[in-house]
Amino acid sequence: MVFSSPSILWALGLLSIPIIIHLFQFRRYKKLYFSDVSLLKEIKAKSQTKNELKHLLILLSRLLILTAIIFAFARPIIPFGDQSKAVETQLVRIYIDNSFSMQAEGTQGALLNEATQLAYELSSEYSENMRFQLITNAFSAGEKRSLGFQDLLTRIDEVKIEPQHRSISEVLRFMMQNTNEKGGITHNFLISDFNSMLDSTAISVDSNERFTVLPLVGSKTPNLSIDSVWLDVPLTQVGLEQTVHFRVTNHGEQAVIDKKIDVIINDELVASPIITIEENTYIDSSFYFLATKKGIFSGRIEVEDSPIEFDNSLYFSLDVTQKLKVAAIYSELKESLTFERLFSSDRFSFTSFDQGSVIQDSLIRSNLLIFNSVTNFSSGFSALALDQLKNGNNVLLVLPEKLDESAKKSLSNTFGLAIGNLDTTSLNVNQIEYNNPLLSNVFEQQDKNINLPFVSSHYNLERNSFSDNILSFPNGSPFLASKTIESGKLYIITVPLKETQTNFQNHALFVPVLINMATTSGRSKPLEYPIETERIYSRHNKEGVVLKREKDSIVFYPGITYDGLLLNGQVTTAGVYSLYSSQQEETPIQSFSINYSRSESSIAPPSAAEIQKYFEGRQMDVALFQNLDSEFAGSISQANMNTELWPLFILFAALILILETILLKIFTR
Repeated sequence: MVFSSPSILWALGLLSIPIIIHLFQFRRYKKLYFSDVSLLKEIKAKSQTKNELKHLLILLSRLLILTAIIFAFARPIIPFGDQSKAVETQLVRIYIDNSFSMQAEGTQGALLNEATQLAYELSSEYSENMRFQLITNAFSAGEKRSLGFQDLLTRIDEVKIEPQHRSISEVLRFMMQNTNEKGGITHNFLISDFNSMLDSTAISVDSNERFTVLPLVGSKTPNLSIDSVWLDVPLTQVGLEQTVHFRVTNHGEQAVIDKKIDVIINDELVASPIITIEENTYIDSSFYFLATKKGIFSGRIEVEDSPIEFDNSLYFSLDVTQKLKVAAIYSELKESLTFERLFSSDRFSFTSFDQGSVIQDSLIRSNLLIFNSVTNFSSGFSALALDQLKNGNNVLLVLPEKLDESAKKSLSNTFGLAIGNLDTTSLNVNQIEYNNPLLSNVFEQQDKNINLPFVSSHYNLERNSFSDNILSFPNGSPFLASKTIESGKLYIITVPLKETQTNFQNHALFVPVLINMATTSGRSKPLEYPIETERIYSRHNKEGVVLKREKDSIVFYPGITYDGLLLNGQVTTAGVYSLYSSQQEETPIQSFSINYSRSESSIAPPSAAEIQKYFEGRQMDVALFQNLDSEFAGSISQANMNTELWPLFILFAALILILETILLKIFTR
């Protein structure tokens, strides 16, 4: 037992007052003279013994009454848990999980309805003067403020299903950001099904934070979800047929037979594949897409499935370009003509410059930038190449016939290439990496007797200078190698493309390899983004741009960063969002598809034992309540609040007062 207001105990000093009164008799006695007092002396002795006993009993009773009253004002309590001293409850936090998984059916309807009812009953167990804090997955600024009882009830009424999904660590971190400035105990109630919430991040909490976990149990719900969509190559171009892949997952315990999937692009049905998926697994399917004009194509993949519907549609966007931009810097015009002839079709826009007269503005944002036997690799060329790679574009470096030490050092500093001496041995390429993206769709089958290019000399390249050896010689030295730098790819050909050095420029592999270098270039813009995304890459990062959701009035201005746009949590609804240079513009300049997270597509919440183990593993003292019957709120209140003892002391004082009254009547007979 401890006291909430121990300063009141100074009043125990008042107990000396009845002691003084009873020890000293201040009444003055009158003398009466009698002839014979022998009998009176005997009566006096008996009465004096009786009076002393009466005085002692009354003194004791009054001391007990005063002590009990003083203790009652000092508010004695039995503290919650193993606390060395008691602190009064100052704040009650209630977290309600309102993610998509709370749509599942429980014993009393949807789990969210059960959660709000629990919140009502919990809050009613506390005094109306208590301060409350209601937290949902929104993590809004308003949820950082404390509320009165009536405001709390209003907020509970407003809780609805939201797309945000939070982990336990995120919830605890948000709670700990708002510590109770008045000190004291804070009671935290976590109401959730805890579906996909138990992450591995450990969060430290204050010793005055007490947690009660209320797991809600829903029924196992079968569900189909469209999970992802992707392309074989990152760019879509007019006249280039693309294979678009997508994944469908069956989260149920039974197989789904002959389910129709609809693929809609620009509001037109373009494909309806029929799929069969076994239980608890996924299947990848695909369709073909051929754009006949450049522009923005918005699509969605749909399946009919209930009762969980948030993951039935997956939105995606395709930005189709007319021409790919290829630029070359050369030391000899004759060598550049090879690339000019190759990229002279309608699919490409080709530009070339002599290394001494480069206009760098014309090379910016090239899908493929070629340094063809450049002998003077200046700092300007280094900056240009690195900028291209940073923006996800590809760079081809064709080594010149003569490469001095200063040029080698410059290439080493820029790209990390360790270039050795010129090897003048005539060799044939005899090793080929068929699985490399540059060689995809080039060979129908692998042929050991395939005719490959030859060289009369080449530069050796140390193995740690590159990551992929695409075409190589018998000794393992590369003819064509690549490495990833920033967001792009650097390709290196270790021999100049001269007829006296190699026949690669006239070989059958030359055309598909170079074409794939250009078509696989460019930062791979995601076809879709999860709704939690805060930053999206965009070249149109200028003030005044506006995002609008197609087919409704949702409009907002994104934040601007050096390489993209900040959404700042403004997107709360899945769909296709188009970017406009201003709100008055009618033609979008880019589009982004936003989808709800699929983390809760599988309704498989953890067991109570798993939840208990999770919190114990993070050294958190929690009370886990599974039996959420009609009397649960009172049980939780008693289990979490300090036991107040002052009513018992008041009752004790009243009983002693009654006992004193009885004693006085007995001794006055």
